[in-house]
Amino acid sequence: DYGEIDVVFGGGRKYFMPKQVKDIESGSDGARRDSRNLIEEAKGNGYRYISRTSELDALNADIKAGRDVGKVLGLFSPGMMAFELDRGSDVWGEPSLEEMTRAAIAILRKNPEGFFLMVEGGRIDHGHHYGNAYRALTDSTAFADAVAVAMEMTSETNTLILVTADHSHTMTLSGYP
Repeated sequence: DYGEIDVVFGGGRKYFMPKQVKDIESGSDGARRDSRNLIEEAKGNGYRYISRTSELDALNADIKAGRDVGKVLGLFSPGMMAFELDRGSDVWGEPSLEEMTRAAIAILRKNPEGFFLMVEGGRIDHGHHYGNAYRALTDSTAFADAVAVAMEMTSETNTLILVTADHSHTMTLSGYP
């Protein structure tokens, strides 16, 4: 069915909730001004909603057992996901980019007509903006791990994997450093 999104994994949970709803992990208010609760709407439209690493683990167990998990909305942080380096200290745990990529492909590859998956290592840019080379490099490595998983789980005969950046920063290593 074209036009529907089958899998969403990431952060930004507060942007799916109205202001009058508190996030159960952080206690902060939702950020939507239109009073729509997109999480509840997604659940009403058949999406399985997950918000903890343990729930992603349960989803993976269902996939391995051959159960149809259907469409999935996974929002693992009220705001931006933590830098890869800091994810272990999250209250509920935030899965790695590699773990989310692995789960997304496991769900999507069951479609006999194929699929499109976009994976973004958005915190790489934030590390650069903060002048934090260690976090930028750690997130770059995490992104490389996600690309490796995509290559491992797909066939080069019928898969196109593009890796690109929308811009760079002064710490960019190019050529053959």
